[in-house]
Amino acid sequence: NIVVHALQELVQLECVKYSNDGFNIMSTNIGFLMCKRYIKADTMKAFNQLNTNTGDYDSILETISNAAEFSDMILRRNQKQWLNKVNWELGRFTRPKKERVKTVQQKIFQLFQAHLGKINPPDMTLVQETVKISKEGPRILETLFSYLANVKKSAIAPKAYILMRSVKLSSWSSDFLAQLPGIGPASLAELHSRNIFTLEALIRLTEKKYIAAVAQAKQILSQKVKVRSALTLSDTKRKATICIESANHAASKNCPPKNYRLFICQKEKLLK
Repeated sequence: NIVVHALQELVQLECVKYSNDGFNIMSTNIGFLMCKRYIKADTMKAFNQLNTNTGDYDSILETISNAAEFSDMILRRNQKQWLNKVNWELGRFTRPKKERVKTVQQKIFQLFQAHLGKINPPDMTLVQETVKISKEGPRILETLFSYLANVKKSAIAPKAYILMRSVKLSSWSSDFLAQLPGIGPASLAELHSRNIFTLEALIRLTEKKYIAAVAQAKQILSQKVKVRSALTLSDTKRKATICIESANHAASKNCPPKNYRLFICQKEKLLK
């Protein structure tokens, strides 16, 4: 009975189908996608409930938030204040204040918003849960994209793809510079105001000994210079190193004291 019940459920989800004689079971395209990326049956149910004609980014996120892969998460009382703040003010898709976060699915939706908006959770539990959705989300979104594009032939499939890429890059922005460590919205606007839109343009700045600060570091580091990220451009074999200079050195460059700033320097000049 258990096998028959499970089989009937898969048939209803169109994951499998019977042969014409009724004795053989064959996989469908939906079943292939489900098995290929290890998607649970309840998640496929959520896919079927998505409006494939008028869906938008928020409806796609709501669908992913209902995925069975996140069923082990729970909503704690001490998390609601921060989740409601994301829901009302900080998130891209804000809601009226009368709409509070009351379910686990709503919590997952806000965690996705925090992940994409680079909003730091206040406690370690939320941090760990955000890391989990950042790892599981792209796999589920990739399945949803294939489902919408190949099975449903839906016009909202590109939105699912863009959302999948955004979750992978941890940012709503498709701008590569926005993915660099220490580059926030203000820093990105400053770079764009200087006509810096690509990695090549950023690396060309290293021809100068020191470049004016473009962003404040979020963390207070020690007095030693610490390298944050090294970016290599394969065609020119030149390297740009994003580093944080100490407050003392920043003060010697007429920068405000105790104000760590982001500098872009040539690696050989930085480490000599």
